[in-house]
Formats: sequence, structure tokens, C-alpha cells
Amino acid sequence: MSGPLNLRILVPAALFSIVIFCLPAFAATPFSFSHIDAEKLERQMWDYMQAADTANFGARVAAGFQAVHFDGTTDRDGEIELVQNMHMGKYELSDFKISYETGLVVVTYLARVEHQSLNGELLSAEVSPRMSVWIKTAGGWKWLVHANLNRPKK
Repeated sequence: MSGPLNLRILVPAALFSIVIFCLPAFAATPFSFSHIDAEKLERQMWDYMQAADTANFGARVAAGFQAVHFDGTTDRDGEIELVQNMHMGKYELSDFKISYETGLVVVTYLARVEHQSLNGELLSAEVSPRMSVWIKTAGGWKWLVHANLNRPKK
């Protein structure tokens, strides 16, 4: 009778030990990523756009990227083409709100751009909301999603 009794004690004890000592190793590891780092990533993309630096801009855009704009949606290649055809003056970014999830960073903010045109159409210089989602990859942080809610100038 000592055999089954030992199993009834040993099996739960072993499972308990696995859960207590091993499970934390499998849990999502928190990553360190400060508020200023997320804001810095976003500002860097704006600098690339302003300079029409499509090489550095494209290097930060994830393969599965999607964006929504007043006139529709774009994928990675479409967004790079959009930057090639865009002209923008001075810009101001403000009111950053940043949230973190394992491997993702969501950034919302307000943007105001002077003299921004896209394909010859002047866009509004009014403050408009924006949102980006960044994903942690083996190659560093990549821009995965962007929403630009700016409209053409009326």
C-alpha cells in the first residue's frame, strides 16, 4: 500500500514544484522600454518622413505594416511610396500617450504639420490625432500600424 500512497503524494508534489519553480521561466518576460524611447521612435519616423529618407524609413517599417489615412489604407510598400510623394514643413507632436503589452507598444499623440502636401494636395495644418503600434522583432522595433486622421485642407 505504500506504492500508490507515495504516487498520490509524489505526483501532486512534483506538479506543484514544476508550477512554482519552472512556470516563471516560461511566462512572458517583461521588456524594458521607457516612455521616452517610444516617443523617440515616433519622432525619428517623422524626421525620416520630413527628409523623405525612404531608406531609413523603410528599414523601420514591418513587413506586415498597415496604415489608415483619410483616403484609404496602405501596406508597407504603399506607405513608403506615400513618403516619397509627400512634402512637409515644420511639424509639432504633442500629448503622447503610450501603453505597453509584451512585444508591442501603442503610441497615440497629436500632430500639427505646416505645408504638408501629398500628391500635390495640401493637407490641413490643424492638429489631428495619430496612432502607431510598434512590434519588437529580432531586428529591433518595427512600425506595424499607423493611423493618420488628418484631412485635406478645405
